[in-house]
Amino acid sequence: MLCNKSIGGGTCTYVHHSIPAERLTNFELPGLETLWIHLKPYRLPRHTSTITLGVIYHPPSAKADDNEILIELINFNIDSLNKYPDALIVLTGDFNPSSTNISLSNLARGCGLTQLVKVPTRGNNILDWCLANKPKLFEEPVQLPNIGSSDHFSIMINPSAPNPVIRERHACKREMKDSNVRAFGRWICNDPWSGVFNEDDCQDKFDTSYELIMDAINLYFPLKKQKISFNDKPWVSNKLKQW
Repeated sequence: MLCNKSIGGGTCTYVHHSIPAERLTNFELPGLETLWIHLKPYRLPRHTSTITLGVIYHPPSAKADDNEILIELINFNIDSLNKYPDALIVLTGDFNPSSTNISLSNLARGCGLTQLVKVPTRGNNILDWCLANKPKLFEEPVQLPNIGSSDHFSIMINPSAPNPVIRERHACKREMKDSNVRAFGRWICNDPWSGVFNEDDCQDKFDTSYELIMDAINLYFPLKKQKISFNDKPWVSNKLKQW
């Protein structure tokens, strides 16, 4: 996605084709080089419902009035995101603070975001910012070489923890069908138990009865191997999954 660009400016965002994305054109303002995108990945961290990404290019020729207009736009847009109370909000771009004198503290305080970038992005200066309302979801930014003829370093910011890998294990459970329960009941009521009564020793009677009952259990309630996820709650059964 690309917004209207000035000479040497403009913003562009690449989104993976598997992530549903919608450009929020109503968040943009003519004369400001901003791009706002609503993202809805299929997997998100816990307590995060959606992602709103704002990409900014604030040219070095911007004046104090331009700074105020940009900050007001950002604050207004973030305030309008109240309908997504658990949204992850990320604001990034080239703000050229050394030339525009735009205040990071005023911007961060007004919109409730935290600056993540702590490494130089051009020379020894931090011209490119990345602010988020949930900074704990990210690792420390890493400075990478510039791309092509750009005089800005690339910045990589990884999530603090990857999505949990859903591992599976196997467990054996007995199949307790109603028909099997009734068949077992008929057997236990009708079997003559002659093998038990023919034994003289008490221990032998116990061993024989135990063997007979276990053979019947294995016959009427056979063991079946089932897949169980480590993320499953104890009460999540295969029958519940089938519903």
